[in-house]
Amino acid sequence: MSRKSVVCDNPSLFPFLSILTCTIGVLALMITLSVHAKPFFSKQTKELYDQYVNLTSEVSQTQEEITKYQALVVQAEALRKKLGELKEEYDRLGNQKTEYSANSKELARLLSEIADLRKKIEELENELNKVLESLKAMQAKEKNMPEPDTVRVVPPRGFTGTGAKQSQLKALTFVECHRNNIIIYPYGEKPRKEVLRNDIESSNEVQQLIKDAKAEANNDKLIVLLLRTDGVKSFDELLSVIKKSNEETVSNKARYSEVLIPGSGPLDLSEFKKQ
Repeated sequence: MSRKSVVCDNPSLFPFLSILTCTIGVLALMITLSVHAKPFFSKQTKELYDQYVNLTSEVSQTQEEITKYQALVVQAEALRKKLGELKEEYDRLGNQKTEYSANSKELARLLSEIADLRKKIEELENELNKVLESLKAMQAKEKNMPEPDTVRVVPPRGFTGTGAKQSQLKALTFVECHRNNIIIYPYGEKPRKEVLRNDIESSNEVQQLIKDAKAEANNDKLIVLLLRTDGVKSFDELLSVIKKSNEETVSNKARYSEVLIPGSGPLDLSEFKKQ
């Protein structure tokens, strides 16, 4: 069986009208509530808003003050650090001032000593100049003096050496004694040797001279001490060394003789070769 469609000629409008009626009622209620509640909510809201604005302003001011306080704390910390550095610098400068004061006193003392030394140096320079002038005058005088004549040394009568007969003397070694030195003329053609007075006791040349002159069997060597007028100290020093060496030996002793030399000219010892 086939269905037949049912066609309604008068549709129902109840759902639409119900919805519309509800909407109008709700709007009317909202308008009524709004009209009656407007004075109350408006005043309360204004007060709350004012309080909110005030609180917001206070918070903003407080935040600014906190920011400034934090900046001040940072600045205070930097100033405290700078103050510590300045205190250390002050202490360092105080120590330097103390050192400078002590150094100033020491410097003043040293300057005073330097001034005294300069004064002494000037005095010594003046004395030195006088000595140099005197020396130049003496050198000029000495240069103008004639050359000293040759001194011919003649053996004294009965010339002989200690512990030896004159006929036995064949090898003579001459020692010329001056003020500050001695000059050794070895036997034969050997070059002469010079020894300072202060070195006589420790001189190897003097020790060898004494050793060669030690008396042995058939020994014919003799040391002839030629004493210049200004050579007494050198003569005494050499004679002391020879005697000391002789005291250390029993049989073998160095033989020596003494001859005074007048004048200051060169020596002529040819007379000794005739002995």
